[in-house]
Amino acid sequence: MSYPTGSPVSTPKKPGMAGIIIGIILIVLSVPIGAAIIYAGVSSTAKAFVSADQFYSDGNSNQVSITGTADMGIWASASLVSGTCQVADPSGNDVALNYSSISQNVNSWWLYATFTPNGSGTYTVACSQGMGFSFDYLVAPTIVTKSVVGGLFGGIAAGFVAFVVGLVLIIVTAVRRGKWTRTYGGTAPGMVTAYGQAMPPAYPPQAYPPQMPYQPPSAPLPGQ
Repeated sequence: MSYPTGSPVSTPKKPGMAGIIIGIILIVLSVPIGAAIIYAGVSSTAKAFVSADQFYSDGNSNQVSITGTADMGIWASASLVSGTCQVADPSGNDVALNYSSISQNVNSWWLYATFTPNGSGTYTVACSQGMGFSFDYLVAPTIVTKSVVGGLFGGIAAGFVAFVVGLVLIIVTAVRRGKWTRTYGGTAPGMVTAYGQAMPPAYPPQAYPPQMPYQPPSAPLPGQ
C-alpha cells in the first residue's frame, strides 16, 4: 500500500470547547436577560407615576412642571370621568386637549386626555368634577404606556437573540470539532502529509523471545 508523499506538516489544533460553553451560558441567560429588560420598562412606568404630582377635580389651578415637548397625559383615578380639564402653557395660552377614547390603565390610573406641550416650563392644569363625583388626577407622560410595550417586546427580542446566538455557537463549534476528529483523529500526534492526508499509523515495537547464549560444541569423549 502506498501513501502520498510530501513534507510532513503539523496537525492543526483541535477546536476547543469555548464556543460550546459560551453558547450554553447564553442560552441559560436568555430568560433572565429578557426578564430584566421587561422589568426595566415596567419599573420606569411606575417611577413616572410615583414622581407625578396629584391634584383633585375641584376646579382649582395646579402648577405642573414639564420638560420638553413630548406628549403628556392627564390620568384619572377612575375610568368613568365626565368632568372637564383646561391646560395653559407658561405664557397663559390655552393648550388643546385630546380626550382619550381608548381605555388605558397603568398603575390604577386611567388615561383621560392628552396634550402636546409648547416647550419646557410650568403649565397650569385645572379639572372640574362631573356628575357630582370627585376624582383624582395627575399629569404624566403618555410614553409610559409605550415603555411597557417596548420593554415587553424588547425583553422578548433580547432573550430570543441570546438564545439563537448561543445555539449557533454550540452547533458551529460541534461541527468544527467533529470535522477535526474525522480528518485527524487517527493520525500520529502532530503529523500529516503535505497533501493533508493522514500518515500511516506507527506500529509498536515487536517483542522477540530471548536468545540463548551461544554454546560451542563440546569435544567428543574418549572412546566415542
